[in-house]
Parts: sequence; C-alpha cells; structure tokens
Amino acid sequence: MTRTRKSLLTVASVATGLLVVAACGSSGGSGSSGGTTNQQSSGSGASLTVRKTPMGSILADSSGRTVYVLTANGADVKCTGACLSVWPPVLLTGNTTPQKVAGVSGALSTVDQGGQKQLTVNGHPVYTYSADSSPGQTNGQGVSSYGGTWYVVDTSGKTVTGAAAPTQSDNGYGY
Repeated sequence: MTRTRKSLLTVASVATGLLVVAACGSSGGSGSSGGTTNQQSSGSGASLTVRKTPMGSILADSSGRTVYVLTANGADVKCTGACLSVWPPVLLTGNTTPQKVAGVSGALSTVDQGGQKQLTVNGHPVYTYSADSSPGQTNGQGVSSYGGTWYVVDTSGKTVTGAAAPTQSDNGYGY
C-alpha cells in the first residue's frame, strides 16, 4: 500500500471516529443520575468512584464517568476495534495491580487490552461511554451495540439491569 493511500485511510478512519463520537453526543439517554461520590484509588494510574444514585451505589472512573460492562445472555462480550472509540476501557497505567477500594465488594483484577491492563470487576472488563459528557450520566444504560447490551456496574460487580434504560440502539455504530 502506498504512503498516500495509507494517509488517506488514516484520515478517513479518524473522520469516521469523530462522526461516531459526535453522533453519540447527540443521542438521547437517561441523562445525569446525580448522586454523591467517594473516590478511592484502585492502583496507580486508575481509580474508581462509588456514586450513590437512584440506580443504587454504582461505579465510576476517577473522572466520575459511569462504568459499564457489555454482556449478551449473561456472558461478557469483549469490546474491540471501533467499539473502543465509543466505549473506552478503564485502564491501569504502568506495571500496577488494582488495590482494594473502600465500598467495593467486587474483586478487582485486570485483563490485557492491546498490551495495557484493563480493570475488571468480578472478572468483567469495564468501560466508560463517550456519550456520558459529564460525571454521573448513565446514557449507556441498556444500549444495545457491539454484540450485546451495556449495563451500569454496582459496587459488588453485578450489572444493574432493573433501572430505566434509554430506548435507543446504536446498531453497533455508536449512535
């Protein structure tokens, strides 16, 4: 492949990714879940926050963004490729291991995500959602995409499925 063609493909890929993220930002959703936070470190380079919300006590990353898992029929589905631009993984930096977090009874561990350590809760890889533009939002709750359904994670590491979910499906394209 020529250098010019590679450059054009890269530009096209970046433009497509930006359109997907922009579309996510304009989609409907459940909005802010409000609540309070209690940030605790889960290891150098990553931390979790326990948020008290109408959905119960849920997990968020160090920025307060809600944490989700992707499941299909109760089994984890791994987010790969384009999925990762819409649903960024919660990563640890460097050669760290997750530490016990106050208020979280779910076991913390990691899995490999492209050569980096992705945080897991009870073995479930966790992600944030690009359409959650501010702390406490749960716009990803109940979204069907990338081979499964996305659910908020509670402090025990279980999915929160009983809460009202948006009536959107992004058909695997992030919008």
